Amino acid sequence: MLTSSEKLIYFIIGMTRSDIRPTAKAMDVIIDLHFLQGIPKCEIKITKNVYPQVAAMLNKSSASVERSVERLANLCWDIAEKEKMIDKLTGRPHLAVPSVSNILFYFCYLLYSGQPFFLLFDSFDAIDVRARYFSSQ
Repeated sequence: MLTSSEKLIYFIIGMTRSDIRPTAKAMDVIIDLHFLQGIPKCEIKITKNVYPQVAAMLNKSSASVERSVERLANLCWDIAEKEKMIDKLTGRPHLAVPSVSNILFYFCYLLYSGQPFFLLFDSFDAIDVRARYFSSQ
């Protein structure tokens, strides 16, 4: 049975010969650390907190996991851009390719909340908040 992470990867890239397990497991670890354990995004270091856990799960080296995740995350992003899916996946079109860490977090927010990252903040009117903050000083 496929996990939600695996389903998302296959949804984006289709069937592939690439091993998607390191990337799917990395997303599962991020979901656990960030959403279930409540660790802030800025405190989760992908190379120190995520890749070693995934490496242990898959009996691989951290370096191997890192290369695999980077390749597949970038492939997902490239295909999503080509297929005009970035807006669906993140809630906002992007002009530049984000870091692998941010790609993974965008996917994790979608998996965990069921909504793209930027749509989670639709009700937050940042422009209005900034205007009120700066006008009161």
